Amino acid sequence: MPTNTNDKISLTNDSYGFNNCSIGVPIDKYVYASDIDLLQVTPVECCSCFNTINEPNEEYLNSTKKIDISTLVNGSHYSSITDGFQTISFSPSVTKLTVPSGWATWSAPPFSESATPPVLYSNGSFSLTLNLNRPSCIFGFELEPNPFANISFTVKFYSDQTLVGTITKVINGRAGARLIAAETSCDNLFNKVVITGGSDFAIAQVRYNTVSCRCCGEEPTPVTFSRCTDYETLPIEVSNLSCQGRLLVVDVTLTACQNKNVAVGVLICDENSNPIRFKVREGCMPPSTVASENCVENTFRFCFIFESELCEPLPLIIKTFAEYTCFNIPCSL
Repeated sequence: MPTNTNDKISLTNDSYGFNNCSIGVPIDKYVYASDIDLLQVTPVECCSCFNTINEPNEEYLNSTKKIDISTLVNGSHYSSITDGFQTISFSPSVTKLTVPSGWATWSAPPFSESATPPVLYSNGSFSLTLNLNRPSCIFGFELEPNPFANISFTVKFYSDQTLVGTITKVINGRAGARLIAAETSCDNLFNKVVITGGSDFAIAQVRYNTVSCRCCGEEPTPVTFSRCTDYETLPIEVSNLSCQGRLLVVDVTLTACQNKNVAVGVLICDENSNPIRFKVREGCMPPSTVASENCVENTFRFCFIFESELCEPLPLIIKTFAEYTCFNIPCSL
C-alpha cells in the first residue's frame, strides 16, 4: 500500500496504462499540451542538484527561516532545538553560549549575520550529527572552530542514507566563522547533516527551508518519445505518496521487461477531474539480477509544487501511465 500523508489525495491506478481524467482522451493531448501547467516534463536523466551557499546574503536570508536560540539558557546542554515546526536533534548534545561572554569571537557581515550571536558548542567533540524532523531543501548554519587556528571541516548532507553532497572548508577560529549551507532538489531533501573536523567547534544561525523547493528540470521541455512497434501499456502503481507544504512527491513502481525504453507519467487532477499538473519520465528499465526472469521493477519519482499548502489539505486525484517507447537513450542488452 502506498504511504499517503494526506487523506484528501486519492489514487487512481490500474494496469491499463494511461488513465486520463477525461475517458477516451489520448495521451498525446497532454504530451503536446500548450498549457504550461500541463507541460511539466522532467528530464530524461534523474538529476542530482546540490548547490552550496557561501555567504548569508539577502536571497539566502529571505528564503530560509531561522531557529531562534537566544532564549536558551547560557551554559545549559541541549539535545535539540525547535521553532515549533522544525526540530533539529543533536548527537552528541550541545551547550548554548553567547559571543563574546561565553565564546570569544565570531566573524562579522558579510561572512556572518552578526558578530555577537548565540552559539551551540560541540562540548569538546570533533563531530556532530544534526537530524531534521522535517526534510528541507535548504539547510545551513555558521561554524567556527575553538582553537585560534585554521581548521578543516567536512560537512555531509544526507537524504535518509543517501549522501546528497559534501562541503569542505578551512575555517579560522579567530573571528573567522563561515556559513555552511546548501540547497538540494525536491528529489533529495536533507534530513541529516554530519559535521566532522580537526577540532571542537560551535555553530550558530541554524536556518532551513521546507516549502520553496526547486525540482530539477521543473521547467517545461519538449517530449520526444513515440510508441514503438512493441508498444503496450504496463502495470504501474503508486508506491509512495507524501506532501510537505507545497511539495507533493509521488513515487511510482513499474513492472516491465529488462533493458527496455519506457515512458512513465503522472497526471494530477483537481477534485472535479480537471488536469492541473502533468510530468513524464523517460528512462531504461534495469537489467534483471535473476537469469531466468526477464521482468523487473523500477521506481520513478515525480515532484510537483503547488501555489497553496497541500496538507491544508488540497483535494487531488492522481492518475498514472506507463508505456514502452522509442527515444534516444541506449539501453544495454
